[in-house]
Amino acid sequence: MKIKHLLILAGITTLAACASLQKNAATAGNQTNTNLNSSSQFPYRASYTRNFDLVHTKLQVHFVWEKQELEGIANLSLSPYFYPSDTLTLSAKGLEVKTLTLVDTSGKSKKLSFTTDSVKLYIQLGKKYTRNDTFELQIQYTAKPNDLESKGSVAINDDKGLYFVNPLGRNELKPMQIWTQGETEASSCWFPTIDAPNEKTTQEIYITVDKRFKTLSNGKLISSMVNKDSTRTDYWKQDLPHSPYLFMMAVGDFAVTEHTWQGIPVNYYVEPKDSLSAELVFGNTPKMLSFFSEKLGVKYPWDKFSQVVVKDYVSGAMENTSATIYGDFVLRDERQIMDRNHEDIVAHELFHHWFGDLVTCESWSNLSLNESFATYGEYLWIEHQYGKLHADRHWFKDYLKYTNDEPWKPIINFHYEHSEDMFNRHSYEKGGLVLHQLRQIVGDDAFFASLELYLKDNAYKNAEIHHLRLAFEEVTGRDLNWYFNQWFLEKGHPVLDFSYRTQSDSLIVTIEQTQVEKGIDLFYLPIELNIHSNGEISTQKVVVSERTHEFIINTDDDISFVNINPNIGLLAEVNQEHTVEEALYVYTNSKHYKDKRFALLSVAEDSSATAWQLLDIACKDSLELYRRLGIHLLSLRPDAESDDFKERIIGMSKNDTMSLVRASAIRTLSEVFPEDSSLIPLYKKGLEDLSYEVNVQSITALHSIKKEDALLRAIALEKEEDPRLLYTLSKLYADLDDESKIDFYIRTAKITEGYYKVAILNKFQTYLSSKSHEFIWKGLKEMKEIAIYDNDKDVREAAGLVIHQLHQIHKQRLVDIAKDIADKEKSSKGKSNYDLKMLKEKQQELLEKEAKIQTLINEVINTEKNNFIVENWKSEGFVLEEVVEVKKAEEEK
Repeated sequence: MKIKHLLILAGITTLAACASLQKNAATAGNQTNTNLNSSSQFPYRASYTRNFDLVHTKLQVHFVWEKQELEGIANLSLSPYFYPSDTLTLSAKGLEVKTLTLVDTSGKSKKLSFTTDSVKLYIQLGKKYTRNDTFELQIQYTAKPNDLESKGSVAINDDKGLYFVNPLGRNELKPMQIWTQGETEASSCWFPTIDAPNEKTTQEIYITVDKRFKTLSNGKLISSMVNKDSTRTDYWKQDLPHSPYLFMMAVGDFAVTEHTWQGIPVNYYVEPKDSLSAELVFGNTPKMLSFFSEKLGVKYPWDKFSQVVVKDYVSGAMENTSATIYGDFVLRDERQIMDRNHEDIVAHELFHHWFGDLVTCESWSNLSLNESFATYGEYLWIEHQYGKLHADRHWFKDYLKYTNDEPWKPIINFHYEHSEDMFNRHSYEKGGLVLHQLRQIVGDDAFFASLELYLKDNAYKNAEIHHLRLAFEEVTGRDLNWYFNQWFLEKGHPVLDFSYRTQSDSLIVTIEQTQVEKGIDLFYLPIELNIHSNGEISTQKVVVSERTHEFIINTDDDISFVNINPNIGLLAEVNQEHTVEEALYVYTNSKHYKDKRFALLSVAEDSSATAWQLLDIACKDSLELYRRLGIHLLSLRPDAESDDFKERIIGMSKNDTMSLVRASAIRTLSEVFPEDSSLIPLYKKGLEDLSYEVNVQSITALHSIKKEDALLRAIALEKEEDPRLLYTLSKLYADLDDESKIDFYIRTAKITEGYYKVAILNKFQTYLSSKSHEFIWKGLKEMKEIAIYDNDKDVREAAGLVIHQLHQIHKQRLVDIAKDIADKEKSSKGKSNYDLKMLKEKQQELLEKEAKIQTLINEVINTEKNNFIVENWKSEGFVLEEVVEVKKAEEEK
């Protein structure tokens, strides 16, 4: 059968430029909307024009929790970049500027004229300054982030810069916190600045908080002083320049785990209850610092490396200079880490401190210089710590993420609608894949020597893609325009039809590029063929640069198999036919992740004994993914319902050392034997497993076959805090009549966040829908609390829609009871009727509740300041209600 796999290239030592490659795209220069002859629907996005250099930023801030506002004083030192100027424009999104003065060298101040809009602060400097002058502005302001119309993107869920978590303490199960998120241009939501990636400034910040809270910011903690009003002011200082989007603050009741690495503080900030988890998640950080510093030839360049975990974070994690922020999802306890750790994310954010923080992309069009490198940092760490097989598996995941990110576009993309749109699978995963193939092409020594040169030449500065190319060309002595043009500045990747045949004493290999059918240009592809014969592997290097190439290779041997170099490297989709015998040969002889995975998938629909033999081997493989894939593919075979298969999977569910394999085995048993009551004891035993993933699959399987037993045993699981387990329980409870489960839903909604919270709210709606109007009212009051006070805009939006759906149910009940009353009045013919009286009393209750619901809806909608949410609500019919006064029914005499 035909199946797609990857073209992998490694060990190529000599390459030639391809003259037919298209001309390089224009580099970013001035900020303009000129399309520059592009066919893109979006304008050309240039680097920001640098009119002024922001030399230093000093901030003094304190917080008004009840208003979710920041009171600040910013002192900015600036100098004209080149041309003289008497006007200055700063980014100041939603800031209320109270005073603005020019401070001279003696400390005297002079008020300056200024105007503001919702985004910018326009300042008249009073005189023309030259590039030889430096002046200081002092700006007193109030930041009101909740008044901003924030939207965000897929990668960064919100963009209002400053966030208050549970500011009024209404959720007793959630801590009070403050944190910031600056990327892409949201730092100017909490202090005035030049909010552009190609700006760099040193920094100091004085943060005043209640003394029960700890603070974290960039650089070193210089001092901490308790004030007369029982507050405390922490003074943080960052001596080395970095971009404004990398500024950060975090405030909360944190427990701090302290370490050092080569004299540099390495600290982990988490909630006190999560202290033990901090070491599980971040414990390898010192090893990462050593590995990356040695590999890059550039020691970690900052004063410290702190990592803090916060609630309701709007992005996965953020590489703020010397102080990375993570969402709560990253925390793993001893049970959760059995199923998955997030060490790849820790490596990603740490690698950013070289690529992104030390050397920063000069424009968002060049975001790949930040994100592609950080993504590749994940591969490098996994390769170093866990071996190439695990690293190549990670590579393959990135490949799948990229190929599903359509439409294809250049990695370096100068045409986009919004800067947030650059945070896509091209800037991250594809860029990482392209960097790895560059490593294969130039060799390890040249690759890391080039990165060292790039980092040292551009340290504390900005770069575009050609700075990277020039570093590689200086180290290798090669012209690499062909490579950077083809892979960074053009879109797509090769799609190849690959086949071979033998004829007499010749091996004939045919490779056709078919991506041109999708409008993607031909690629210049140096390829290494692996020829398997007589138990040995020989290689043949070829170059594919036309649509169809045929290669004739002389050989006297019996050919067992031919494939394109299996080492992870140059990426392409390859269509190649495999016989089941070839698949077995490849799986048993290859040591490469891609080859073995491809061999397994190629027999997915084959019911032969040879295919069974291959899958049987896979189920015993040392890599857990092969075992899981083997289980799944065996379950698809016609003989999957056999006793032999059943006993094999039962054994794996009990004895496999990896939790995900045990969980896969239980899920497979439930799918293949959905009514087999003999498996009930096994599922019950799975509820005692330490793995939450095994618990999830076990309770789901038990529920499908013996619902009452599952619900009884689920009670013991309600106390857990693992979000996936809680979501699974919320699904099981959704159709229950048992009204006591409302307490489970309320607690679960308070301790979960993000995607899981939204999903659980939807199940809560299902649960409430069949309950009495009094019960629905109780649920609506909880939904109101979430819709008004939750920090996550997606959660607030979801809660509002739940309120809307429950309101529709309540209105339908009013319609139904009105119909029942009309029918009863018609049948009673004016005679006294007890049932009619009861119906009218019920209607009165519903009408009174309807007025309360309408009032609640109006309060929710009127409180929401994010117009995007309000518009989304409106599109679903969730709008302001006209509250109708309900008159009390007159009592019958």
